[in-house]
Amino acid sequence: MNHQSQAVFSRNSRPVVVMNFTGVYNYESFARNCQFVWLDCQHLNGTECYCDEEGASALQRMIADYSPQGIHFIDSGNYHYVTKFWTDKLATPFALLVFDHHPDMQPPLFEHILSCGSWVKDVLDTNANCKKVIIAGASDRLLQEVPKESGDYSILDAKVPYDNDENKAKTMMDHLEKSFYHVFENVGPHGLPLAMRADWNDCINLSCFSSEPGESFQTSTSPKYGEDKYSKIAESVMVAALFTYAGPEYVAMCRLKGDDAAADKAQAAVDKMKDNIMKYGWDGEWFLRAYDDFGKKMGSHECEEGKIFIEPQGFAVMGGCGKETGADLKALESVDKWLNSEHGLSLNQPAFTKYYIEYGEISTYPAGYKENAGIFCHNNAWIICAEAFVGHGDKAFEYYSKIAPAYREEKYSDLHRTEPYVYAQMIAGKDAKRHGEAKNSWLTGTAAWNFVAVSQYILGIIPDWNGLKVDPSIPHEWDGFTVSRQFRGNTYEITVKNPKHICKGVQSVTVDGKQIEGNVLPVFDGGVHTVEVVMG
Repeated sequence: MNHQSQAVFSRNSRPVVVMNFTGVYNYESFARNCQFVWLDCQHLNGTECYCDEEGASALQRMIADYSPQGIHFIDSGNYHYVTKFWTDKLATPFALLVFDHHPDMQPPLFEHILSCGSWVKDVLDTNANCKKVIIAGASDRLLQEVPKESGDYSILDAKVPYDNDENKAKTMMDHLEKSFYHVFENVGPHGLPLAMRADWNDCINLSCFSSEPGESFQTSTSPKYGEDKYSKIAESVMVAALFTYAGPEYVAMCRLKGDDAAADKAQAAVDKMKDNIMKYGWDGEWFLRAYDDFGKKMGSHECEEGKIFIEPQGFAVMGGCGKETGADLKALESVDKWLNSEHGLSLNQPAFTKYYIEYGEISTYPAGYKENAGIFCHNNAWIICAEAFVGHGDKAFEYYSKIAPAYREEKYSDLHRTEPYVYAQMIAGKDAKRHGEAKNSWLTGTAAWNFVAVSQYILGIIPDWNGLKVDPSIPHEWDGFTVSRQFRGNTYEITVKNPKHICKGVQSVTVDGKQIEGNVLPVFDGGVHTVEVVMG
């Protein structure tokens, strides 16, 4: 069915509408139903992932004659934003329910450009009939960022079901509470979170190994644990460190809700985890990676191979672990000493040269590749963040430069061998035959984490609970920089000056010509505001 033949449907009818952007529905048998309305969108410009004004106008004209009620297929994930155009046609108040791993509530990167990352926020900002947005499926961490960005904390009161059962629906705060204490209460002999199936590094199979030939285990967990399904001995220091990094955000939300008792309880849990990390997770020069199923240290100087791992170091530093004793800075020094190379920070050192049954898959890769001492651009960002966090702007930018696509294209194009505009998942480490060669572009959360590392930690433009915080950590040779940031309906035109050529420290902040106390910009009712920040 072509677009011109669809006039047989009245404005009030509710047909199933198929918006065909990529041709994917040509391979779907359900879409061949002759009663469906097919809208051919393949010829449109300015619509893929980002939608410009021309593309938006074309799409609005295309759906003008069709009811917003009914079922609408909108092709791939690159076209989530089309939902906004359908909801714009609703004439009565409605609630928007979004099933997605992403909140899609980030501010747009470019003015007048609608995107799959910002469309939900755009609906909230522009559609008076939208009374509520319910997001199901996004991670707690991403959802926590939404209130900071928007200043609207009502999402914390939104009811979200457990087990998809509306009768079990509780507030988002209840979900956050259970997530928080799940980590704190499910701990091993050292009071550190159980490793369970895996943490970020799914190739460290501490609960997924078997010494019995022919026994299936790696697809889930080893049968030897019975109903428990995972080891009650193996512990993840990385998860413990991540708890100290993310935990204060939950504490802050409790206080925003006026529940100081809950905030104090949560803070005590964070403090207890810090104590356990320093007692049992500190190896003298860096943080351990884990305890295995035999209660032995992983990522320790006591180990023959795999003495140090990158994953816990950055989060532990940003969580404040060892700050009082200088252990945090020592951990970063160890990262530089052991893991740094011309092409970035390797995941572990020394690389594994033989199979370790208690570690599993990580020791099966060739040295210098993937999880066996490869350079993961994803967790390099955590160290970039940590170095900027402690004020080491030079080191933060050094690490970023080694993995940033533009820098690598300029220096190592023939060696790197991936697209010059996208991060690789992994760059071959110093133990590899082709150190510096990349692998698996367009994979993992690398781009997102590096965007956070650059925008919030190096440039230091940070969405905070009370406003937009400016706290740069830049190379000392920089004279400064300028940035335009949209935040809670305002546009901040920010100029940062660095006359003393330091890495970190804010001497003064003026907003619209008036000096303010501190470095958190006030929130206005809208408009464009000029900000000058002098470092010193």
